[in-house]
Amino acid sequence: MNRLPLLFLDFDGVICDSLDECIASSLYAYFNLLLNKGITSLPIDYKKRFALLRPYVRNGEDYLVIQQILKDNIHIKDQIHFDDILLKYRDKMAFYKELFYKARSLFIEKDPGFWFSLNRIYPHILHSLSKASASPYCFILSTKRSDFIHTILKQNRISMPEDHILVAWNIKKLDLISSLLDKGNYPAALFVDDQIDHLKKNNDVRITTYLAKWGYIQKEWLDREVKTIDEEEMAEIMMRY
Repeated sequence: MNRLPLLFLDFDGVICDSLDECIASSLYAYFNLLLNKGITSLPIDYKKRFALLRPYVRNGEDYLVIQQILKDNIHIKDQIHFDDILLKYRDKMAFYKELFYKARSLFIEKDPGFWFSLNRIYPHILHSLSKASASPYCFILSTKRSDFIHTILKQNRISMPEDHILVAWNIKKLDLISSLLDKGNYPAALFVDDQIDHLKKNNDVRITTYLAKWGYIQKEWLDREVKTIDEEEMAEIMMRY
């Protein structure tokens, strides 16, 4: 009997719409924890401007750089421009990550109901993931801390084995998938992400990559030579698991 291909799903932007949570946590981390002053006001178009920068994010600490970009009113041209700015804060990124996760933990501790309300699992994913989470072939592959992912899943009554929630901090996602395919002698894998850089330079013919059209993406990414997947197609794939 043929085994299903391993299915790897990014979390933020594929499973979970966490934009509001990332705004709240990064605002608190930047203004309250880094600058040691509260927020007095925000521009009326703040969320729109933040959302336009969200597709460039690869890791949690990047959100504090977004706050700096918005504060300085810098117009970002593309991913290269964004990465150039990140380089200026290279020595502070570990500290930024610590602050960002501290802010997130404080929200969970002090007002868990509010925090959960900011992390909505996409409706077309919710039902399918409830079933697929028990499959030995289904994995979550994220740069988000696994305990935060577990907390959100549990709140939505979804149970997933700990070893099926993978965190790619010091390894490329594609390399991690290739390694798992080798170890388990699996023939193939499907990988869905909304950050196009995680899908680039795929040299493993066993891995089929998809850009999630509902995620935090730039419109120009859809014109590139990358396979895309929409909500209906995603639901159909997940129901096989």
